[in-house]
Amino acid sequence: MSCDTYARPDPVNAPCAVLRKLRKDANTVIDKAPEASILERQVWNSSDLCCSAFCKEPTVCIQCNVPLDALVSLVHTNMWEKENKIWCDGLFGSKGLHCDGWPEDFGDYFLSPIKSKWFPAQGSSEILNVYAYGGAAHCANGVHRLLGGMVVLLKEFGDKAFLNQVNVTYHPLKVGAAEILDLALKENLKVESNGDFIRLRRLIGPFATYDARNKDALVECSPRDVKLAEKVEEKWKRMPREVIEKLLKNDWLHSQLLPAGGLTLEPVLETS
Repeated sequence: MSCDTYARPDPVNAPCAVLRKLRKDANTVIDKAPEASILERQVWNSSDLCCSAFCKEPTVCIQCNVPLDALVSLVHTNMWEKENKIWCDGLFGSKGLHCDGWPEDFGDYFLSPIKSKWFPAQGSSEILNVYAYGGAAHCANGVHRLLGGMVVLLKEFGDKAFLNQVNVTYHPLKVGAAEILDLALKENLKVESNGDFIRLRRLIGPFATYDARNKDALVECSPRDVKLAEKVEEKWKRMPREVIEKLLKNDWLHSQLLPAGGLTLEPVLETS
């Protein structure tokens, strides 16, 4: 396997020892993966998605395990240069991770429960925060450390790796959202939102037909509202198929929310 977006540079050319090791370990993870590694998957800027259109306001904040497989988006993508962003590009691109001020043992932060611990690096601020929209995980704070930690965890545990006991704000799916998204997957419909409406776009040859929904109630719109929705084309955001699949796959979180899941729930600590 290989990270094709960039020709992966020799790790010895990295500007600091920590980054040199991270790049070397990332090469190992990618090359040894039986299929495409998580590091070779696409990642999105959360502002380019419309996950919140299908979800309620947050109902709970807990500390729980987050599978790396569930991560789909980031609060910023400053370390990526190209429109189609692949995780490993943030390590090997010219604007990528620099690791300045990171201790050589930074990986210990990820190999033990993270909870509300601050990252042990100069200039690092706040705790690692994740938002879960359904089962799709979004990094709301700590993008740089997350990328480094993914390499550490994937090398140690493979694609089953998870962030250990991190702060998660959970936005459950709205009533009816799962049925709409499941239909979109089964019938290969394009899912889009402009903030006020959701629409399912069905391509028939060169033409498209629309099934518009009101974002707040997920009910079918009137013909007048459908026409209104179609007039604001530039504001529509699409939902990639990969993200829809993660939205629907929320068993990793539900198993921890339920007492039967064996997790002792802890409140998120207030930080100054």
